[in-house]
Amino acid sequence: MYKNKFKALIVALCLLGGGSAFAQREVGNGGDIRALEFVRIGHEILFRLSNHYPINLPKINLNQLKEVMDNTTVESTNEFLSLDRVPKDAINNPTQHKIIFNRAQWDALLDYRKKMAFVLHEYIGIMNDQDIDDSNYQISNIFLALEPEPRKKLAYLSMQVDTRVQYLFIETNKWFPKNDLVCFNLATLDREISELWDYYLNNRFSIGADDKNISGFVGDILEGHYPLREFCGETPSLAATEHLPRGDYKRLNTHLSDIQKNAIELRKVLGFEDQTELFDLLMPIQDLKDIAQEIVDAVKRKQVVQEEDVDIRACPKIEEEK
Repeated sequence: MYKNKFKALIVALCLLGGGSAFAQREVGNGGDIRALEFVRIGHEILFRLSNHYPINLPKINLNQLKEVMDNTTVESTNEFLSLDRVPKDAINNPTQHKIIFNRAQWDALLDYRKKMAFVLHEYIGIMNDQDIDDSNYQISNIFLALEPEPRKKLAYLSMQVDTRVQYLFIETNKWFPKNDLVCFNLATLDREISELWDYYLNNRFSIGADDKNISGFVGDILEGHYPLREFCGETPSLAATEHLPRGDYKRLNTHLSDIQKNAIELRKVLGFEDQTELFDLLMPIQDLKDIAQEIVDAVKRKQVVQEEDVDIRACPKIEEEK
C-alpha cells in the first residue's frame, strides 16, 4: 500500500512540480523563482566545467566566470524585451552587472540543456571579454551539443546504479564481507541514486513526464535507497518505509536486487537495453584519443631519456666487417 502511494506521489510531483510550478510561484521582495533557477543552473555549469573542461570548447576563464556569477543580479519579467528594436529573450548589461530575461521564453525551454546554453550565453555576455565571442551562440551551442540526449543520460545514470550494485554484490556475497568497504559503496550508491532522481526531475519534460513506466521505475529506485543508511548505523531517511538492520546481509542483498532490477528495467524502457550504447558517455571519445596520445608521447620521451642515459662504455664493441 505504501509503495503504491509513494509511486502515485512521484508521478504527481513529476507532472505538477518543477517548471509548471515555477510558472505559478513568485518570490516576494523583488525576487522570483525563475531567477533562482537561472542562478542555480549557472553554478551547475561552473561546477561541470571545473571538473571536466571539454577540449573543443573555447577557453573561458573560470575564475572570471565565477566572479561574474557572484556579482550579477538576475531578474525575470513578463515584459517584452528588445534591444535596438530587435526582440530579445534576455538582455545582459555588463556595466550594471545585470541580466533580465523574459519569463514566457524561459518557461518554453523544456529541454534542460537549452536552459544551460541560455544561461551560459548570458553570463558570457556579462564577462564582456573581447577574446570570447558568443554573439551567435558559438560557445554556448557547443556546450549544448556536448550534453547528452536526456533519455540517454538517464539510462546512463541507471547503468551507473546497476554497476554500483554489482560492485556491492562482490563484497556482500563473501563469507566475511568488509563492512567499511560495503558502507563506502552504499554511501556512493546513495549519492548516485540521488543524482539520477535530480536529473530526472530537471529533465522530465524532455524525457517524458507523462510516461508512467519511466516515472514508476525512477520512483522505485528512489524509494529503494532510503533505508540504505540504516544498514551502516546511520539514521534512516524519514521517507523509508522499511528497516534494514545493520549487519543483515541477506536483507541487504534482497534490497539491492530490487534496486538493480528497477535500474535495468528503467534502462530498457528508455530504449537502451544494450548498455554498450551508453559507453561513449563514460568519457568523450576525443578525450580518450588525447589521453592515448599523451601516453604515447610520454613513452617516447621516456625512451629518449633512457637512451641518453646509457653509458656507452657498457655497450659491447661491434667489430666492423672486413
